[in-house]
Amino acid sequence: MMWETFGPGAVGVGWDLILRALAEHLANGAAADHDHARAWGCGADGRRFMTLSARRWMAADIEAGADPDRARAAAARTTAFYTGAAPAPPE
Repeated sequence: MMWETFGPGAVGVGWDLILRALAEHLANGAAADHDHARAWGCGADGRRFMTLSARRWMAADIEAGADPDRARAAAARTTAFYTGAAPAPPE
């Protein structure tokens, strides 16, 4: 049911966020700053990152053979979940 609702972006966006945080840590060696991470995720840069990540997972899903309309709808729900945007209306 989760796959049908959110597609591969449900886990994929989370992985992308983890890898981004790891890259930041490796670049500066600092311990995780949860307040900074939360602020970034709620800001324009964070929302843009999550939106682009969801779109790229959607493209990969379509390339792997998923129905494009379903993949787009799943990506919209995934983006709404991660960015805190209003959820898409039910199909």
